[in-house]
Amino acid sequence: MSAKRPVAAVMCRHGEASQRLAVALAPGRFLRVVLQRRRRRTLAIHVHRDATVEVRVPVACPLGTVVEFVRRRRAWIMRQLEWVATYPPTRALQYTQGEHHRYIGEWVMLALRSGSPRQGQLVAGRLLLTLRGSTDPTRVKRLLEQWYRDRASEIFAERLAYWSEHPAYGGLGLPPLRLRRMSRRWGSCSSRGVITLNTGLVKRRLELIDYVVVHELCHLRVFDHSARFYALLDKVLPDWRRRHRALAHL
Repeated sequence: MSAKRPVAAVMCRHGEASQRLAVALAPGRFLRVVLQRRRRRTLAIHVHRDATVEVRVPVACPLGTVVEFVRRRRAWIMRQLEWVATYPPTRALQYTQGEHHRYIGEWVMLALRSGSPRQGQLVAGRLLLTLRGSTDPTRVKRLLEQWYRDRASEIFAERLAYWSEHPAYGGLGLPPLRLRRMSRRWGSCSSRGVITLNTGLVKRRLELIDYVVVHELCHLRVFDHSARFYALLDKVLPDWRRRHRALAHL
């Protein structure tokens, strides 16, 4: 009789909705994952750029089901881990003259100057930041983040207005929009019909911004990730899978 493969599970701080698990894949070989229990119906695995393996499951999903799901997806997880290992190390931003930053999928070069008024302007592929007084990196970062937020507010509102009129939504109307800096999500939709988008999304290509907007608009009609949700997503944005993969690999 073969012994059961062990599974070690350690709960995080009390009150958190996550667990850290060590899933045994073979004798003496474990895969560490972060388990997130959420209001959803399906199980999903996300491998992040920092090599964190995140498993998202329904709130009441049994631990044994989670473990078997991870084991079945073992080959895919290993391929993803090998892929992220090829990423170049992330260099800390310095917010100095000539540094490159992303905007709508393109690289723009910072051009700094002292003057008035305090503002940011795109000029021939350069992002010209004008600051009153010194161009200290802390002050540059603050102005740059404000500039990103302002552009995100304009672009996201425009794309939301455009896609909300798609006939597949059946007269949805324009939902309220909020902006937030988020580390793990590009967007979300609340039960009250409020769409929240990550301000960092403004650094991505317009087609990827559209994908996130359409995804969240679909949730206003189908709140979960059921077959009905994906059928609606297919109708509005037939190539959403390609866009999803592109966004996941950034």
